[in-house]
Amino acid sequence: MAQSSGFFNALLNNGQYDRKYNADDYSDNLAAIIGTGVRRSGDNDLYVQAAGGMALSVNIGRAWIEGKWYKNDTVFTGFTVPTAPTGDRGRVDRIVLRLNKNVEARMIELVYLTGSAAISPSAPALTRTEAIYEIALADIAVRPNVTTVTQSDIYDRRSDPEVCGWITSPVGYDEFFTNLDNEFYSWFGDVKNTLASVTMFKEYKWHTTLEAEANAVTFGIPQYDPSGVDILKVYVNGLLEVEDHDYTVNGSVITFINSKIAGTDIDVFVYKSIDGTGLGSVSDEVTALQNQMATIKNIGEYLYICNGYDDNVKLSDLAQAFFENESLPADAQMTINVYGTIGVNAPYNGSGTSVSRYRWFSVGTSSATNKRRLTIDFLNASPINMVGTGENHYICFFGGNITIKNAVIIARQRGSTTAGSVQVFVNTAGAAVLCENCRFDVSAYLDSFIASKGTFKDCNGTVTNSRSDSFCFALNSGLLRLYGGTYAGYTGLSSNAGGVIGEVSGKTSVATVFAMGVNCPTLAKASHYQTHAARFNTTNTYGLIALISALTVTLAIGGKVTSLYNSATSHPEELF
Repeated sequence: MAQSSGFFNALLNNGQYDRKYNADDYSDNLAAIIGTGVRRSGDNDLYVQAAGGMALSVNIGRAWIEGKWYKNDTVFTGFTVPTAPTGDRGRVDRIVLRLNKNVEARMIELVYLTGSAAISPSAPALTRTEAIYEIALADIAVRPNVTTVTQSDIYDRRSDPEVCGWITSPVGYDEFFTNLDNEFYSWFGDVKNTLASVTMFKEYKWHTTLEAEANAVTFGIPQYDPSGVDILKVYVNGLLEVEDHDYTVNGSVITFINSKIAGTDIDVFVYKSIDGTGLGSVSDEVTALQNQMATIKNIGEYLYICNGYDDNVKLSDLAQAFFENESLPADAQMTINVYGTIGVNAPYNGSGTSVSRYRWFSVGTSSATNKRRLTIDFLNASPINMVGTGENHYICFFGGNITIKNAVIIARQRGSTTAGSVQVFVNTAGAAVLCENCRFDVSAYLDSFIASKGTFKDCNGTVTNSRSDSFCFALNSGLLRLYGGTYAGYTGLSSNAGGVIGEVSGKTSVATVFAMGVNCPTLAKASHYQTHAARFNTTNTYGLIALISALTVTLAIGGKVTSLYNSATSHPEELF
């Protein structure tokens, strides 16, 4: 194999220089010590942001591709997302840095790649040939019919080594310091138990949940020393943030590179080095600290992109894997953010009988001892259409310890005039469901309802049963809490009751209901009947009810309702 070296001054001999180099010689040499990717620095290099409407911007920064360098010293504003697809199909676009070695180009430049609309869209493939080499900076989810792209639609791909990757150090740097780390760990393993007389770490924690969008917080840990001797860790929604990349710190003020929305959980940990004389070994303290940090790290988020076919099955599999994973902490939490058009082709399990109902989604736990909590947010997803057939019985969401947000749930049982039902939420154990800002449209032959217990905040719903009493919420046992929202219950028979709050047939257990500021309007529906805002047939149902309604509230003899109010009365009443 030929040897080569450089660079050296060229000498002119007989009109010819004895050393000749070109740009590729320089790039090949640079590529040996600097890999392909984006520089990671406090400038947040080449970060893609929403800029209002369909406009995008790319931050200043540097990158290298196969030894060729790229620099952007002014925020780039030349990209506008092309018109969104219509109908129910979305698109994923991609912003890339493209190295073009062709003679007519010879440059690295930003390029916008437009994807193809599909039920389950994917980003355009990267071109990587002898002449063209692309790295992805961001993917943009373009939902159907949108006219504005927000930051939540932009997925940063710079850290993904498969499509881009960070440039943090020369090639070989990591291997060198890995060897140093191994030498340190070997030394530390020999002496760690003798260090208790020297030092240990004490942990301090501060937590807040943002009530409004903000880009900075001031944390209250008076023991924190900002001079740099203390260790500071910042977690946003359970995910570790990186200083100078995700945030900066000035004293006790944390300023985020990107604003955080209302509802964001922020945890700040400070670890102080203190005298450990007379205390347990440092190794014990470190082990306890690692266990605590492992718990925090497992409060994470998962992005699910719909395939439009069997998303109920895929989400159920994800949920069950989370609840059954023995390596996770007992109180781990996870959020699944769902994007795209949801496909529900067949039930997840069950046989369709009244004792073994079909379950469209099995996303909760049936274990009373399981303390994990799963949140599924459908804010960026289509309505969920679940259509049952024949004389079958269905559950939409089975299991406990779940929170459902921003879902539009359309559940119907069709094709029978003798049997069949739909119950949206059913769980046999664990904490009851929490629903926020959801919409329900439920209709079936009989015995259908949204839930018998749980907490519902600012939800709206309609339930229709053709041939039975029909209530949006049918109490059985436990606690039902309703905060705000609008509900209507209809029955197809004038001899039955149709209302918002009632009881399941044959109820014997004690149930309690709190209803605060719930709208129960009188709304006509052809060939159907509304009779009650609430009806309690048994004496073992109790409630605090503040309903906005002219519909009837009926109590069993000996039943108890406190603070009853509806528009048919002039003031609140205490009823015993």
